[in-house]
Amino acid sequence: IILNNPKDQKLIIKDGLNKKDSMVVTPYFENMFEVERNNINNDILYYGAMGRYVNDVSARWFLDYVFPIVHKEFPTVRFVIVGSHPTDELLKYKSESVIITGFVDSVKPYFEHSKCLVAPLQLGAGVKIKILEGLSSGIPVLTNSIGIEGIPAVDNKHYFHCETAEDYVNKLREILVNQTSSEVIGEQGKQFIYANYDLENSVDKMICKTLEMLDERVVLQ
Repeated sequence: IILNNPKDQKLIIKDGLNKKDSMVVTPYFENMFEVERNNINNDILYYGAMGRYVNDVSARWFLDYVFPIVHKEFPTVRFVIVGSHPTDELLKYKSESVIITGFVDSVKPYFEHSKCLVAPLQLGAGVKIKILEGLSSGIPVLTNSIGIEGIPAVDNKHYFHCETAEDYVNKLREILVNQTSSEVIGEQGKQFIYANYDLENSVDKMICKTLEMLDERVVLQ
């Protein structure tokens, strides 16, 4: 059984499966380790395929319950939503302070210059690729239990954990006032991905495991 996170492996072992009959591999994601954080502005970034319901409803939740409070305190802050096929409902929020880009050729400039990435996901399960990509870029990431599911990152070390609207407001207030400390967290998140999510090594392990199992099958026959 091939799994994409250690949490699920622990669950199936708890249910009685022998550990040697499973392995954890790194899910494919666009590694943004080469992104260099510079000329950081006051943009709060949301990133994803905006035609998907999970991204649409999560971005609108943030716009309804978090962004108005933050923008009132910090008028120069913008909420920048990057991703293809934004819905008509989402486009109604577009303004000078709410930027909805639609499809872009490269998301890397947004990861380089934005203040932070928010992922207040309202539904979903499994490893969220947007979180791995955000962490790999070094941008400070704010997300909840749904967003961080299956990723063994540590709150206030690799990312910022937020569940309620108030959590997001308070953490964004801290980040907007003290950029230096949040950049430290972002860099630690980047190093966490570098140390734990090696795609090439993961593929090599999967090939070796497959060959090992085929050899065992030949012996049994």
